[in-house]
Amino acid sequence: MAPCGRSNTSFRKAGHLPTLLGAFLYFDTSFMIWVLLGALGNYLARDFDLTPVQKGFMTAAPLLAGAMLRLLLGLLADRVGPKKTGLAGMAVTMIPLIGGWLWADSLEKILLIGLLLGVAGASFAVALPMASRWYPPEHQGLAMGIAGAGNSGTLFATLFAPRLAESWGWHAVFGLALVPLSLAMVVFCVFAKDPPMTARRASTGYGALAKEADAWRFCFFYAITFGGFSGLISFMPILLHDQYKASMVLAGDLTSLCVLAGSLMRPLGGWFADRFGGVRVLIGLFGLIAASLLAMAPAPPLTAAIVFLFLALGFMGLGNGAIFQLAPQRFADQRGAITGLVGAAGGLGGFLLPVALGWFRQYYGSFGVGFAAFSAAAVLALAALLAARGAWEGSWLGKGGVARSELDPLPPAALLLEGGETKGARMGKQKLVVIGNGMAGARFVEELIKRGGRERFDIVMFGDEPYGNYNRILLSNVLAGSHDPKDIFINPLQWYQDNGITLHAGVRVESIDRDAKLARGAGGVQEHYDRLVFATGANPFIPPMQGLNGEGGRFKDGVFLFRTLDDSLGIMRRAGESRKAVVIGGGLLGLEAARGLLNRGLEVHVVELAPHPMAVQLDSPAGGVLRSTLENMGVRFHLGKSVAAVEGNGRIEGVTLSDGARESCDMLIISAGIRPSTELARKAGLTVERGIVIGDDLASVNDPSVYAIGECAQHRGKTYGLVAPAWEQAQVLADRLSGANERAAYEGSSLSTKLKIMGVDLLVLGQKEPADDKDDVVTYSDPRRGVYKKVLIREGRLTGAILLGDGSTGPRLLQMFHRGEPAPENPAELVFPLAAASAQTSVADAPDSFQVCNCNGVSKGRLVEAIQSGCHSIKSLCETTRAGAGCGSCKSLVQAIFESACETPEIEDPSIHYYVPGVPLTKPELVARIKELKLRSVSAVFAALSGGIEDPKSKVGLASLLKTIWGAEYEDERDARFINDRVHANIQKDATFSVVPRIYGGVTTPEQLRTIADVAEKYQVPMVKITGGQRIDLLGVRREQLPAIWKDLGMPSGHAYTKAVRTVKTCVGEEFCRYGVGDSTGLGVKIEKRFQGMEAPHKIKMAASGCPRNCAESMVKDVGVVAVEGGRWEVYVGGAAGSRVRKGDVLCTVDTHEEVLKYVGRFIQYYRENAKYLERTYDFVERWGVDKLRRILVDDSEGICARLDAEIERTVKSFQDPWLEGAAPVHPLQFVESLTPAEVGGSR
Repeated sequence: MAPCGRSNTSFRKAGHLPTLLGAFLYFDTSFMIWVLLGALGNYLARDFDLTPVQKGFMTAAPLLAGAMLRLLLGLLADRVGPKKTGLAGMAVTMIPLIGGWLWADSLEKILLIGLLLGVAGASFAVALPMASRWYPPEHQGLAMGIAGAGNSGTLFATLFAPRLAESWGWHAVFGLALVPLSLAMVVFCVFAKDPPMTARRASTGYGALAKEADAWRFCFFYAITFGGFSGLISFMPILLHDQYKASMVLAGDLTSLCVLAGSLMRPLGGWFADRFGGVRVLIGLFGLIAASLLAMAPAPPLTAAIVFLFLALGFMGLGNGAIFQLAPQRFADQRGAITGLVGAAGGLGGFLLPVALGWFRQYYGSFGVGFAAFSAAAVLALAALLAARGAWEGSWLGKGGVARSELDPLPPAALLLEGGETKGARMGKQKLVVIGNGMAGARFVEELIKRGGRERFDIVMFGDEPYGNYNRILLSNVLAGSHDPKDIFINPLQWYQDNGITLHAGVRVESIDRDAKLARGAGGVQEHYDRLVFATGANPFIPPMQGLNGEGGRFKDGVFLFRTLDDSLGIMRRAGESRKAVVIGGGLLGLEAARGLLNRGLEVHVVELAPHPMAVQLDSPAGGVLRSTLENMGVRFHLGKSVAAVEGNGRIEGVTLSDGARESCDMLIISAGIRPSTELARKAGLTVERGIVIGDDLASVNDPSVYAIGECAQHRGKTYGLVAPAWEQAQVLADRLSGANERAAYEGSSLSTKLKIMGVDLLVLGQKEPADDKDDVVTYSDPRRGVYKKVLIREGRLTGAILLGDGSTGPRLLQMFHRGEPAPENPAELVFPLAAASAQTSVADAPDSFQVCNCNGVSKGRLVEAIQSGCHSIKSLCETTRAGAGCGSCKSLVQAIFESACETPEIEDPSIHYYVPGVPLTKPELVARIKELKLRSVSAVFAALSGGIEDPKSKVGLASLLKTIWGAEYEDERDARFINDRVHANIQKDATFSVVPRIYGGVTTPEQLRTIADVAEKYQVPMVKITGGQRIDLLGVRREQLPAIWKDLGMPSGHAYTKAVRTVKTCVGEEFCRYGVGDSTGLGVKIEKRFQGMEAPHKIKMAASGCPRNCAESMVKDVGVVAVEGGRWEVYVGGAAGSRVRKGDVLCTVDTHEEVLKYVGRFIQYYRENAKYLERTYDFVERWGVDKLRRILVDDSEGICARLDAEIERTVKSFQDPWLEGAAPVHPLQFVESLTPAEVGGSR
């Protein structure tokens, strides 16, 4: 965590003193209470007649509990904030105090109270990081020391508890302790503030720390210093009373004297560590601690013992402060967790010391052996510190362990750490803060890093949304169901960590202090900056309308904006329970929202104030053509109107339009344009008009250290609402700040828009209307085909164009527009391309600035650069540049540019032969390794064959393969399944499911049909459909309904949701058909019963026909059998009748049903073993060749047929109906409605 102020400020100004005071009082009072049992130990030992061992355990119980609870409170401090954690801890601490006051009358109850008092000891894990996070590295030792001096509370316990016990009895001491605790709680609540911290979701737990050797070193060190301190002060009154016969009050007084040394020394330990280095200080202290403890071994006289104990506790106090000057630097992003872990180790050391002293006293008659053992442990700590010193000072520390300030350079060795950054204080750079993690802000940071910007800047980003950066352009595809939400992310959260970027995800910046150069975010997050970039984007415009909001000023239920990923997910969830939607806004986003809702089966009405859709980009004729095209798709327009009122009480029921008409609806989507987000800049005193006013250097006109890019910026009087100008600005600013070209200037953007609206191509350049009658205008309109073209020529140059529905001349127009080339004498050539002007030639001649991929902002120049840098395959080119990863409409242009720019033949990417992308092995290699290593689970495959890196996209394919190989021995892991296979039903676009029961051979009975009808009525199934595979499909079933429906049906699963054998379609055959020559129905039922649900690389559809008329379409199925004259059967394989049509090849001709089953089984098993994942049988058969398959499977040329028969038999016998899980779910949430939209969109 970066400090909240500048690194050269004084201690008083560097942090937050009220919080430091609150943390001190919380810690001080809690420690007083934590050691009460030790302070009262002699009284408790007298009343309960305790042995030395019992005394040790009694005083150590709170120390042990405190050690364990520090882990919990450390995590809570990181995740919910230290203030809430501290207040909860003090409230819980009141419970054992009340118990000690009113209830404790036995040793057992005292031990229980002692364990509960551990909550007070755990305050350490809250108070110290709370103080530390407010201060920069060079002041952290003193800050931690002051907060940690709260262990002086033990002084009050040892000094006053015996006196109060003498006068009032020890029970009353517990009750009286409630008074200071209550006062401390009030002060803490009023004055303490949660400190600046990174987004809480990014905090790391103890699992990661457990892998760090340095974490265990600090634990050992603190077990010596703090463990020695807390253990000695807890047991010291008993030690002085038993060994030196001191009175109970005197023993308390002498303990208080020694406690004073340790408490006062702790802040000095932090200060010494700040000034001279924590490592140097600890080296000396461990030696002094060892010597002081060893001096106690021979039981010196009382006066000498007090001196030695005073020195030992003082040295331990200094050591406590020094350790917590070092630990927060080494684990800067895990302070709560490291404080909890190290504090727990200290508490554990404190537990062991009194137990050991009591044990040695009881069984050896002396405390001396215990002191000698603890002295030896201090020597071991010294040796461990000396061993680690060199590595520490070569990476995250300065010489001697001095903290690095932000301006200190790191040695070269530090560059070897993760991401080129150290884990402690960062390199001598300026700090760059970027407000906005969207399309502009994240792209700028990408460009800056690409130019070496991390050598100049520590980069901090704020993002309003709790995610990494995603492609906002593709939100409409998410809504439409063509993209999975996780697939639109450009930079996931891990990218920021890998590149050394501090991302405050989900933290909105609330104010900018330009004088202090400080950005303040929600929740107390603060960041100093040297350079500040506004990339705050734009806010959706919400037209005025009555009744929009419900209770609390929030939108009524069913009203949505369409701007963010959360908006899209909310719309998707609501669409699943809606029938009709109204969209306000006929611009690009409004129409894309309409498309998504249409795809989800809703009736969609678009309300637009302008006379035609896309009024900003299109002229009236073009708008009319577009309207007709979209109306043919199902959109209903209300043009020249607005929404005047929203109807419904808390939940939307309809809208009233400006002309008084009423339209009922279940959803209202507001997408009526945007306004630059400038309020933060305005409050900061920057010049703001429509946007933040900037110059050609992209800096604010009144603050050269502040910049603005994207939709929030206003340059030369213009604001841009498109991503292309934002990306151009990002490149210019990255050039300037990285030093790549400090004179780079942004001179504005030539407006060109290349879009796809509901699947309709659109290109808009420049102006849409002629300036006067001197402009040449050429138009072509074909409303029936949805085509409209228009070009504007002024003084021989192209000044504007609209291409709707046909973009064949688009590349040529873009080139001419951006280069300012002269137009041809016949402008009609720009509307109707000449035969010679092919798309490929036009793209090859286009300028490098020509934007090929609008979704991801990829220019032709970027593609050519990537090709020249070694991308010699289309796959690698698209992965490197992201071109084609959006809507996909640019892939032909990418191919054309690749062919024109790549001088070498396309290199085949070896990864195309991998069975799954996450394991770099072909299928035969993968199968061999799986069998060799006996890998029976997906996680085992990743661990053994991909370096432990789990690829989510590979899990489903691996699961299928493993089940094929191992059958019943396969170790099922549910997260390796697609949602369909987890709940055994086919997910639909609205997140409901379809249920298809198994009807063998398509032959059913009246009883089955009646049962299906009863189920459909009982569960109000929205649709019942006859499928092409002669099955009955129940559509629109909710997830939680699945088990009950399966139970009521009483039929097995039809496996219509998975990559497996699905159906066997049949004709009536010789039983009823006058042309039938074979019992196709009986054979079809046999085939389906034998191979039902069998896993495969892709789905398998089969059929059986009773004669060559092929009524069951057997010749175009994955596997088909056809009866021929003479009672024989032809077995066909590799047929297709979907997006591709292919007649299957005859594998063999046989005489009996049993032979059909044998050869069908052999083919299925061979396909399962040798096909690529997701390779259909028709591709598999073409790749292998039917002649080769015939030799292998019929002639047994490779001698494997017996094995194939045995494998298929084993698989048949291992079959279990997956719908049985309805009665016995694998886990309690298997059929609970918890599906997120991210699970929708996988392949069927």
